[in-house]
Amino acid sequence: MRNLILVMNLLFLFAHCTYAQQKMPVLKTNNKVVSIKDGNELRSDYWTIDPEIKLDVYTADKTSKIKTVAFYSDIDTIAFELNPREKYDFIILLNDQDTCYTQIKSGITFNPNTQQQTLTSDTIPFTLTPFNNIVIQTIINQVDTVDLMFHTAVSSVGLTKAAIEKTSSLNMGKEINSNSWGGGGTTRYSRNNSLEIGEFKWDNITISEGLHSGKLTDGKFGPNLFKDKIIEINYEKELLIIHSKLPEINNTYEKLDLVFKQDWMFITGKSFIENKPYNNQFLIHSGYSGTILYDDAFVRTNKMGTKLKTIKESELKDSYGNVLKTKKVLLPTLNVGTFTFLEIPVGIFEGAIAKQKMSVVGGDVLKRFHVILDLQNAYIYLQPNKLMNLPYADS
Repeated sequence: MRNLILVMNLLFLFAHCTYAQQKMPVLKTNNKVVSIKDGNELRSDYWTIDPEIKLDVYTADKTSKIKTVAFYSDIDTIAFELNPREKYDFIILLNDQDTCYTQIKSGITFNPNTQQQTLTSDTIPFTLTPFNNIVIQTIINQVDTVDLMFHTAVSSVGLTKAAIEKTSSLNMGKEINSNSWGGGGTTRYSRNNSLEIGEFKWDNITISEGLHSGKLTDGKFGPNLFKDKIIEINYEKELLIIHSKLPEINNTYEKLDLVFKQDWMFITGKSFIENKPYNNQFLIHSGYSGTILYDDAFVRTNKMGTKLKTIKESELKDSYGNVLKTKKVLLPTLNVGTFTFLEIPVGIFEGAIAKQKMSVVGGDVLKRFHVILDLQNAYIYLQPNKLMNLPYADS
């Protein structure tokens, strides 16, 4: 009998220790809105707490590296060191009474074991326009044929107002607020559409309306349609190739980190101004026909308007008609990885400056590379092609 009691006591202690080890971390808050710091990106008052949601999941920005993701409330902080493909569960305790089950998970979800699977690839021909835009013929609702631009800086499908008026299958709904890289505006939208691009077909696609798109295009679509795939852009042969896994990469490619900020992809470059190097992140923007556009803070901090020679002035408009006045100035040196661009004409902003928060790298640089976007592991591979030494459009 004494042995039985001893065994039962040991089982109870084991169960108690196991429960203690599995007890989830807790973030206390008195407010329903908390802030998140995702790596180096602070998103103030970003996350709204709802106790009615069974499990509220925050998907961190994709990165191939370990990073810290932290939640900040008015009274508490919780942080996790997040590796690719990892996730953590915790509790947000609202006003000491409402339990909100929450999860942080990596934006990298690709299972490396699938690398053992057979490589499949689908080839989509495109036209590279004189404005350095990638244009692909697509079909909407099996009826309307439209020329859409592959735009690496959008995460939705959009058509211009003029293109929508020529379609027969779209039913545009009410206006909603929307954002673009240049600012914001209102747009109409149409739900529950089908879209065909090459051998790919998607249903339940929402199509939004915009005022502008690249010249010679009816609208645009983004890389999100090929989530967790490998996107190869062959500018020489004018082919977009979608791979199920990373194809064999030889040593003529340079492998660089893709920096994700939500759905936007950035690459790090180094600008030399009066022989001094300055690092900056550039939004990969295949919809922009030029070389580089710098954000207003970088321009102001480094006095680019006075230190560099002005060669041209112009205006740009984004999808909602926001006007961005730009000057073309001559940058002595730009480095992207180990690749060097000399005497490159770049854009700096004036006018609606406060609306432009990021620098971009456009088609006049991108087209000089064979580009492979590894959306599975957050890398970009660059290989110089035969277009590398072409004159710049703004030279």
